[in-house]
Amino acid sequence: MNKYLSLLAELTLSNVIDIAIVAIIIYVVYAQVARTPALPAIQGFFIIIFVTLLSSMFNLTTLNYILENVVSIMLLSVIILFPSEIRRGLYRISGTTAFRKALRLENKSVKTLQSVLGYFKRHKIGALILIERQDSLANIAETGIKLNADMQDSVLYSIFQKKSPLHDGAIVIKRNKIIAAACYITNLSSALRTNKKLGTRHRSALSVSEQSDAFVIAVSEETGSISVFIQSKLYSPISTKRLGELLLAYFGD
Repeated sequence: MNKYLSLLAELTLSNVIDIAIVAIIIYVVYAQVARTPALPAIQGFFIIIFVTLLSSMFNLTTLNYILENVVSIMLLSVIILFPSEIRRGLYRISGTTAFRKALRLENKSVKTLQSVLGYFKRHKIGALILIERQDSLANIAETGIKLNADMQDSVLYSIFQKKSPLHDGAIVIKRNKIIAAACYITNLSSALRTNKKLGTRHRSALSVSEQSDAFVIAVSEETGSISVFIQSKLYSPISTKRLGELLLAYFGD
C-alpha cells in the first residue's frame, strides 16, 4: 500500500496529462465502436491489456510474456477483421467535411425519394433501398444487376412494381446513382423476428444497418409503412416529410 501511495506522491503534471490523454483516447475509441460488431473484440482487447498491466505489477513473468504476445495478435486481428468500423471511427474523429461533400445527395434526389416512397406507401408497394455512406456496399451490389442509372421516378417505379423481376431485391444508391438492383442480403438479422408486423425485408434492412453505416429504407408491402434503419437504429413508421429531414441530416451540406 505504501508503495502505491509513494507512486501517487511522485506524480507530476506531465504524468497527469499523459494519463488524461490516454483516458480520452480510450473513451473516444470506445464511443466510436459502441453499437458495432467490433465492440466485443475491443472490450476483450482492453481487458487483456488491464490483466497484462496487473501481471507486470505483480511480477508474473510467464503470464506477462504470454499476454504481451496475445495483445499484439489481438491488435492485428482487430485491424484485419473490422476495417470498416475503424475507418468510420477515423472519419468521425477527423470531423472533416470532405467525405460529406462526396456523399451528399442532391435536393432533386431527396425529392425523388420522397415522391416515390409516398406513392409506394399509399399503394402498399414493398421496397428496400440502401444508400451508401462511408462504408462500401460493393459486396451487396455484386449480388444484383448492375444499372448505374440516374435517380428518377420512372426508374424506381419500374424496379419496384409488383410484376417486375427486380421487385423482391434491394437497390443500392451511391452518389445520386442507382448502381444495382435485385440485390440480396443473405445474413438476416434475428432481432426483429418477435415483431410479427415486420418480415424478411425489414430483417434484411436491419442486417445491413448492423454491418455498415448505410442509410436503409424499407417499405412494408403489407402496411405501406416507411421505416429507416441507420446503424441498428430504427425510425418507424415515418412520414415522407420526416424521411426528407433524415436524408438531409445525413447527406446534406
